[in-house]
Amino acid sequence: MSKPKRLILHIGRHKSGTSSLQHFLSQNGERLSSQGILFPLAGRQSSIAHHRLAKTCRKSVFKSSDEFTKIVKALQAEISTHNHDVTIISSESFQDISNFGRVRELIKSIGADQVDIVCYFREYADYMMACFRQATQNQTRFRTFDNFLTHRYPIKRFLREWGRLGRLHLKWFHPNILTGGDVVVDFCTEFGIEKPEQKTWRNPSVGGNILFFKIAQNLMHGSALNYNNLSELALAHEHFRRPFFVPSLRVDRARLTNPYNRVLSAHMGKPPLKYWDDFDPLPDFPNIEADIERVKEVCPEFDGSEIFGFLKDAARWF
Repeated sequence: MSKPKRLILHIGRHKSGTSSLQHFLSQNGERLSSQGILFPLAGRQSSIAHHRLAKTCRKSVFKSSDEFTKIVKALQAEISTHNHDVTIISSESFQDISNFGRVRELIKSIGADQVDIVCYFREYADYMMACFRQATQNQTRFRTFDNFLTHRYPIKRFLREWGRLGRLHLKWFHPNILTGGDVVVDFCTEFGIEKPEQKTWRNPSVGGNILFFKIAQNLMHGSALNYNNLSELALAHEHFRRPFFVPSLRVDRARLTNPYNRVLSAHMGKPPLKYWDDFDPLPDFPNIEADIERVKEVCPEFDGSEIFGFLKDAARWF
């Protein structure tokens, strides 16, 4: 089969502009093709990214290799048909892989002369803030911010295993560090890709009282608030996109006791640090009733009366 000169494997991480980059790649297939770049359909079906392919690489999710083999064959056929110099595969689901056997098989099957592994990282506390807000929005598990802030990720193993598979391209996800202050511009600049003008894709993290409402709903096993209506509310109201107050002492303690930033600094330099002392604590008591009415405009089935039973305990959630 025809093989590309270069395979670019974008593996995340979560909450590091992945949706923006994937929307750009999926919406500009012809422009990319004219530059000798393929963003394959195989492995992503109707999605903007190769999440299906990444998940089949995880033996804990797909014990049988049948689906993985099927996608790899489709990918090989698509690469042969287009005969481009560069193939780009993107999914943040690759970051969750612990057994790399199928990833090695995937890379070998493509047979590129050069393999580039691309990953953007938020600073640890900023990453946990973003993950907590995102996970609360799209999951039904009850978890507090402390569950995230005390999380330990095997970052040394992550870098070691991916570094064995190709050349690592690592960068802090922060506007002061990214080329042009934008992940799409940064990625395109790194790999010599022409970036057409386009509307920026927005995937806001939820905040304000709707974050409190959704955690309370998760605790009650309710279903009125979901990812879509929460996104609509966040886009419509700026205060529903805001982070919440966290004391700087608590944030710095989490940073000192976690090796994440320390390990990554050796590869990318010191991380840019954020603090949240200037934001309002949650729950936002003065605005609860008004915010319940705002939610009901988008989600009439939301019963805000139960929220008041959680006010005493909710401050500990954040």
